[in-house]
Amino acid sequence: MVATLEDVLNAARAYLNDPLAQTYPDSYLLPSFNEPYRRMYSCLAGTSKRVQRIVYLDFPAYTTVLIPATYGLTDFSEPELIEERPAYNPVTITSTDTSTPIIATATAHGLGTVGAEVPGQISNVFGTPAPWGNWFVTVIDANHFSLNGSQSDGNVGTGGYFTPQSLQQFVPVEPIDLAIQGIDGQPQQYLGVYLWNSEQLQFRGAVGTQQLRITYWASGTPPSNTGSTIGIDNCIDFLACATAANAARAEGFFQLADMLKSTAFGQTQEANCVGGLLGEFIKIQVLTMQRGPQRRTRPFRDHVTRFGNYLGLG
Repeated sequence: MVATLEDVLNAARAYLNDPLAQTYPDSYLLPSFNEPYRRMYSCLAGTSKRVQRIVYLDFPAYTTVLIPATYGLTDFSEPELIEERPAYNPVTITSTDTSTPIIATATAHGLGTVGAEVPGQISNVFGTPAPWGNWFVTVIDANHFSLNGSQSDGNVGTGGYFTPQSLQQFVPVEPIDLAIQGIDGQPQQYLGVYLWNSEQLQFRGAVGTQQLRITYWASGTPPSNTGSTIGIDNCIDFLACATAANAARAEGFFQLADMLKSTAFGQTQEANCVGGLLGEFIKIQVLTMQRGPQRRTRPFRDHVTRFGNYLGLG
């Protein structure tokens, strides 16, 4: 199961017997979530390279280079699977506010009449990761829409795009090893191929905006955008339990906090991550990856290994 942040926070509230978020709303749990998230990534990175995430990006027309850091992907290590489909014209966002749900300002957005709900993806908002991801948005007026179910992190966002969801299916973008295999040439309807070179993704370019779905290897550094899909199988139990432990201690429920922390990390808090739910999670994750197909290195790599699909991430 691939978890969203909301999945983890709902599960944490279940541990805390607070399903209606009367004591522990999302904004309260987020700081408590960060430490388990960093711990999990650190343990996985030390155990296996195969820490994967999924991200959706809107790639502008006639663009040939994608630098992951410019999209807030500070943990980007290597692409495993890239897929594309034509995107509807993105709506330019001026700013996002700190209300809950978050309200975006987008002058003359053209998304429909007041009350209309439109599915799509928000990306490239600077100053806060909270608006990033897949949303149904509700039109407030000609210049504003709200993100259904969103939770502000207290920071104002600037810039960004909302791209209405396309009904077309994603198709793979094939990896190549040399630019002469397809990068050179005029932009076409689809990107078609990509080259991973010098920590950048290089493309031939497309004549229209393409929506990319990228499954990638993550480094040991937790992603800065925690609002998107976490992208690791079976992690909900550990993250939820450890988050609940931190939240309970902040409320002064020390006995509950110690019990949950012991369940999450084990009795001895070993540095090598062998205890509790974290230890079991690491074992399952590594065994799953040992069973999976291996991505071969150049020049013997298959066109598309699709390891992400094997784990149910595609």
